[in-house]
Amino acid sequence: MSAKKMKQIDADLVEIDQDAENAKYEEQHKAKQPIINEPKLPADMIASMEKLKALQEKPKPITSMAELFQSLKTIGYNWREENKEEKRKKDGTVKTIIHRVPVRTATNFLKEQVVFATIGENSRDLDKAPLTYYDLDKGIYIKSERQIERMINAIDDQISKRGRNEVIGWLTLESKQARPEKNPYLVPVGNGVVDTKNNKLLPFSPNFIFTSKVATNYNPDVTEPSFNGWTFSHWVDEIANGNREKTTLIWQMIASVVQNRRTSNVFFALVDDGKGGTGKSTFEQLLMNLVGEDNYASLKMVEFDQQFLLAQAYGATLIIGDDNEPKGFIEDGSTLKSVVTNEPVLINPKGLTPFTARFYCTIVQSMNGIPRFKDTSGGLYRRFRMIKFNHHYDETKENKRIKHEYVANPRLLEWILKTALTVNIDEIIDTEESMTIVHETKLDNDPVLYFYENYIPELKSTRIPVKFLFSYFMSAMDAENNHQQMKQNTFTKQIKILFERDGWAYSLKNLAPLEYFNEEDRNLIIDSNKATGTSYGYLADIDRNKTQPLFFKTTDKPTK
Repeated sequence: MSAKKMKQIDADLVEIDQDAENAKYEEQHKAKQPIINEPKLPADMIASMEKLKALQEKPKPITSMAELFQSLKTIGYNWREENKEEKRKKDGTVKTIIHRVPVRTATNFLKEQVVFATIGENSRDLDKAPLTYYDLDKGIYIKSERQIERMINAIDDQISKRGRNEVIGWLTLESKQARPEKNPYLVPVGNGVVDTKNNKLLPFSPNFIFTSKVATNYNPDVTEPSFNGWTFSHWVDEIANGNREKTTLIWQMIASVVQNRRTSNVFFALVDDGKGGTGKSTFEQLLMNLVGEDNYASLKMVEFDQQFLLAQAYGATLIIGDDNEPKGFIEDGSTLKSVVTNEPVLINPKGLTPFTARFYCTIVQSMNGIPRFKDTSGGLYRRFRMIKFNHHYDETKENKRIKHEYVANPRLLEWILKTALTVNIDEIIDTEESMTIVHETKLDNDPVLYFYENYIPELKSTRIPVKFLFSYFMSAMDAENNHQQMKQNTFTKQIKILFERDGWAYSLKNLAPLEYFNEEDRNLIIDSNKATGTSYGYLADIDRNKTQPLFFKTTDKPTK
């Protein structure tokens, strides 16, 4: 080995030894350095920091419908971006293909973002119940197919009408089935749900199954305001003419509108003399302001049997009708009665599937007189509560302010709501005024009742043949220009109820009139015939000794 080569090897060994020495030095120097620990944070501070980090990473909960729609748009956009494709054409250019969101995928997105439900009283109703969604702004469930279609459109505005219907079909099939809230002490209002039993305001929640509410906010600290000396409580006393029972009835009407889950099973009517300026329309406006424009529907009495119009009132807290025609005629009236008594009714929305549901609402109608009903059985009449507006108010600037300003004041509405929540509506009072108006209405609508009360007292007989009664009835109605086409059998059924109410009995063919029929009563028919100017008239030949259908006083001896 050459000397030059040996010299190079020695140099390399020296360099290796130096590297080893450097490493040894650094190790020894490091061992002599003091160990510096990082400051230890308190456990509660660490927990807070971790919670803050988690909140920052977790998506912010959606609290409004505007945020919901924005979220749906973002979800749809992100899906299209993630699933788009780029294809190179033959000419070398690149084409981007944007796929539309599939119907099933859109359905899943909606189920993740929105609370949907079908609501019904029982399984039969639930099978036909329409799809509703929980409205984050209102805190109640809303039936609006158009709004649901807008949600679908937010995800992808290229989904066809057929596709949107398919999404709604999936949602209807897969959404939760829920029963309406049964607790009568929970009242949904503008700013939450009032627990009237415990005097608490609870936050809205999808767990509360409400389809209507009162838009006015609940304020437990509000006091009654005064507007240039005008107060609502004084006005109510004025309408009631200082009558305590009538004042109670007015407040029970307001309370029924507010506490609509505690259905009162009565129908309220605001009546006057037809001259106007009595404050009826102002009171109606107050009720509409109280519940809010989205929570009332306008429907007159004759319109309840029109299924398409009735469907528009579904979900309303208040159904209000103005300018009812007193000379109108209601052929059926059964739907109106069912809504009043909170019974299931068939709802037939135009172009949509019919379904059965109950109305949780209060009916208030304004009228100068009640339309005539074909059904005079009285089943609906006993539900009527009439409130007469007897005062006339001049059309002054101040009175206009009452209607357009005072009864729309939020503070006044909050006070009325607060007061109405304390009113007991377990039993709605029936005033003498209301009973009198209802009875007069029944007399106008029921010719048999009118005949019984105005003509029967003139009779002296204590056994009255039905054949004679019917002839007398037809003759008397002709004399009053109220011509009837009623059959004798119908007449007998109706008047039988009235006779038995007053202590008479009905015998089909077991008794004869005998001496209990007074011949002077036959002259009453003759007089009626003269009044009509007819030569034939109505005259029944009475065989006193023949057994026949008749009414008799129970004090008579049951002999033939």
